[in-house]
Amino acid sequence: MENYEYLEELLQREIQTADAAEHVFLTKVTELGKNCQKRYGALRKTHMFPKIAAELTEQEQRIIELLAERLSNREIAEKLFLSEGTIKQYINRIYAKLQISGDVRTKRRQLIELLTAE
Repeated sequence: MENYEYLEELLQREIQTADAAEHVFLTKVTELGKNCQKRYGALRKTHMFPKIAAELTEQEQRIIELLAERLSNREIAEKLFLSEGTIKQYINRIYAKLQISGDVRTKRRQLIELLTAE
């Protein structure tokens, strides 16, 4: 189920066209996948996040948690009641503190890999 994020969209489409028995089965698989994803996320945070968090402020920690959920800068800004520009500044500061470099996609991918490393 660690690959559930790649299957979720497919499962949702299949649920819409499934007969009653398939619908029940696919709904249960979807529910289990979401639960498993949450548990894996919690395990990753307890093992890796504290090491990374030592470098960051509380606000920066909240932002990387939201980045790990693959939210956009705009979505993060809305959740934290900040401007998108402020979020960009925080993210750039996070990258600098964690010595992450490259283009935007590369930096975000490296940060997520760092957060999800086992």
